[in-house]
Amino acid sequence: ASQYVFTQQGQGKEVAKGIKSCEDGIDLGIKFEEESIAFYEGMKKVIPESSIGILDKLIAEERQHLQTLIDMKGGFSDEKC
Repeated sequence: ASQYVFTQQGQGKEVAKGIKSCEDGIDLGIKFEEESIAFYEGMKKVIPESSIGILDKLIAEERQHLQTLIDMKGGFSDEKC
């Protein structure tokens, strides 16, 4: 997750420089969502049981984001970007 949580000024711009197409951008978003889900799933092992419901809600949101990106990837070409 640390490579996507931009804690230093300009870090997001550096990542964006590597995006050459809509597909690259969507692929990066998909990777981010997948890694976020894995991160939150891992956190469930180390947080109090009373907080797991919050993480489950975050995971559900991330899964919705992931599905949206997957649907977007299949639904257009770079000409429509």
